[in-house]
Amino acid sequence: MIRKKLGSLAVALRTHRVAAGLTLREVERRTGISNAYLSQLENGHTTNPSPRLLEKVADAFGCSYSELMEAAGYKPPWQRDKVTLEVAMLASNLDIEEQNEVAAFIRGLVARRTIRQGKTA
Repeated sequence: MIRKKLGSLAVALRTHRVAAGLTLREVERRTGISNAYLSQLENGHTTNPSPRLLEKVADAFGCSYSELMEAAGYKPPWQRDKVTLEVAMLASNLDIEEQNEVAAFIRGLVARRTIRQGKTA
């Protein structure tokens, strides 16, 4: 039998559940999430749970919500907003006229992408 390699979310969920001494049915009672869905997550058959679901599970297991979020592939805010933060830091060294020019440039890029994707602004 060929076994599928489990992703880090599946491993994290099973590890934390077992460490908490909980069965899938007990987790279902605590969270309202079906034990069948939890089983699919633990076996790697489903891999994209919502942040709200991960929050409920983390609370039930007494583990880190951010750990489960990262295991599920969600980027932490400090990674997701890294470019935004860098732009803001660079812009702080500009005078108001230069900041307005940068803002206009960014609005132009967004408008161009929107047109390219066939959407209306």
